[in-house]
Amino acid sequence: MKKIFLFVCLFIATLNKAYSQQLPTFSYLTTSGDTINDKFLSGKAVYINIWETYCGPCIDEIPVLNALKQKHPNIIFLAITPATKSKTLKFLKAHPFSFPVIYEAKDLAAKLIKGGYPTHVFINKSGEMKSLLGRAEATLNYNNSSRPSKKEIKKEIKRLLNDDNYKKLDASLSEIE
Repeated sequence: MKKIFLFVCLFIATLNKAYSQQLPTFSYLTTSGDTINDKFLSGKAVYINIWETYCGPCIDEIPVLNALKQKHPNIIFLAITPATKSKTLKFLKAHPFSFPVIYEAKDLAAKLIKGGYPTHVFINKSGEMKSLLGRAEATLNYNNSSRPSKKEIKKEIKRLLNDDNYKKLDASLSEIE
């Protein structure tokens, strides 16, 4: 019994360390030619979506993410993919994001992903990062233990907004459902 308890404690400690860390140093070009780096994001609330062009759930959630961006212009939304520039640009013609997209970011994606695509990373104004797995669309519509719940996404965005706009967030998530 003590071994099981110790294993559970170590597992929880590992999760907390993996999901609450500082954003790594990076600098990449976006599809529009702008440079985005960790210094630019410093002191800002950030929602990062890590996706891949072949990922069905990633494609399905793009309209939901675009709607969230529109409802919350005070949060910086950023999409990150390891795909090449040409593959990304071709993909975006059919499935546009309404916020910056970083391409060829395999190293950065590997540092941020906690399991697979899509991964959602929330970064507060202090630069602390928390990763959540799962489709945003599915997450906002039902709870599944392998995905972050609607409550978890609300909590993270609420934290990003420093609680000031929580009622607006709650209303906008309800509209998307």
